[in-house]
Amino acid sequence: VDGLVFAHDVHLSRPSRDVTLFHRLLANASDKINPEFGLEMGWMESLDCSPLAPRDTALPHMILQRHNGVVGESYASLVDRLVARLGYGAVVRLAPQACWQPEAAQSLELPDPSQIFTKTDEKPGWLGDPASGTAPPRPIRLLAYPHPVDVVALLPDHPPAQFIWQRRIHKIIHATGPERIAPAWWQAPAGSRTRDYFRLRDDQGAGFWLYREGLPERHETPSWFLHGFFA
Repeated sequence: VDGLVFAHDVHLSRPSRDVTLFHRLLANASDKINPEFGLEMGWMESLDCSPLAPRDTALPHMILQRHNGVVGESYASLVDRLVARLGYGAVVRLAPQACWQPEAAQSLELPDPSQIFTKTDEKPGWLGDPASGTAPPRPIRLLAYPHPVDVVALLPDHPPAQFIWQRRIHKIIHATGPERIAPAWWQAPAGSRTRDYFRLRDDQGAGFWLYREGLPERHETPSWFLHGFFA
């Protein structure tokens, strides 16, 4: 009547012919459309089509492949429902990068169901993260940017005995480190310095990840930063 055209986009993370999945993705379409005086017509079109790869599940030795396929399909279905509800680009995943600097060791990318691995040894080495058992523990929360802190250490190359953050004194009862992480010299900005990371536990049981920037053996004036929290 009024000449308006309403569009509702649906994105799939992998080719599918599952009717139930399409019903779920289109279930909330009416919530985003205000028909006012009614609808004169409706249609559906596919703007991008891909072949649906066949999967053999009849042979016993294909059980593992079947399991991996089911896991991938479940993941893809979950991603599709989240995208339909939250919008394209609002659903992302953390992807490892070939970099030892904590703030650059991973990036936000769109979900990729092909990167689902049910076993550690199935994960290809080119993903960039260290081999299992060689990487020290990482904090459960990494700060968006390191926060400078005031530190008291017994010696310049020793871990902190205590530090002050947000006007609160944290007395350290256990420290592990240092873990030395050097900047990528071929791409690091001028003036970037090597970091020595320490895993700390204070007298209240809280875990922290601090690093000292600047090497005492090079007679550099060190600066201390809080970069994350452990459980």
